[in-house]
Amino acid sequence: MVQAPPGSQEVLVGADPNRFFVPPYLGPKGWVGMRLDDDPASGPDWDEVRFIVRRSYSLIAPKKLAALLEPDSKTAGRDGGDV
Repeated sequence: MVQAPPGSQEVLVGADPNRFFVPPYLGPKGWVGMRLDDDPASGPDWDEVRFIVRRSYSLIAPKKLAALLEPDSKTAGRDGGDV
């Protein structure tokens, strides 16, 4: 499960309900479940998983720890509004 910014939970679940879901109990607080085994043939898009997990961490970590995250060159410039 990952914490999503406001509005992103609906976007993620709406865009790919086979992969993302609103978990019971924590879903109303903005958390999103992410299935990593939804397509065993191709597997998950690990760059997208990395982006989503890093964004989640930056939302819930203490500011000093979140500031220690190095910019991810593969996701640099993404604003997170669409994922």
